[in-house]
Amino acid sequence: MEPNKTNVKIDGKDLSLIFDDKNSEFYVQKIAAHIDKKIKNLRSLHTTQIYEPNFYLMLALLEISDEYFKLIEKNVELQELQNETSVKLQSSQSDNKELVEQIAAMQTQISDNKQKYLREIKDLQAKLATSEAELREYIATFDAIQRDERRNVVSLQESQQNNNRKAVNK
Repeated sequence: MEPNKTNVKIDGKDLSLIFDDKNSEFYVQKIAAHIDKKIKNLRSLHTTQIYEPNFYLMLALLEISDEYFKLIEKNVELQELQNETSVKLQSSQSDNKELVEQIAAMQTQISDNKQKYLREIKDLQAKLATSEAELREYIATFDAIQRDERRNVVSLQESQQNNNRKAVNK
């Protein structure tokens, strides 16, 4: 099998590069174009002096290496931030799970209390109905006693009047 090859131009020089299957030809050309651009930028900054031919290549390599290591540091920072965020997320999820469990327990307790209070209200309503019936019975009895007493008083008064008349008539 013949290796993958591509032709690129870096700093005005034609190069033939071999690349493996995991990199596409477009990717290799993109990297070469990036290096060429760096060298051209460096040349434009240093126009007054003449340096040996590999000087700009070395500067470009240093600049690209600097960018590379800064990206590695940034990647490490981002991974640390991701880890911290992941820990916070797990903690929040754990807290959330606890809160959901507490809410479920409270809802169960509320439901149980509601049933308990409804039973108590029903019992109290039954006791109230019984007490009202007893009170009506006591009132009826009291009214009957009062009527009897009034009749007795009237009867007693009539008796006394009759006795007084008899006494006056004698």
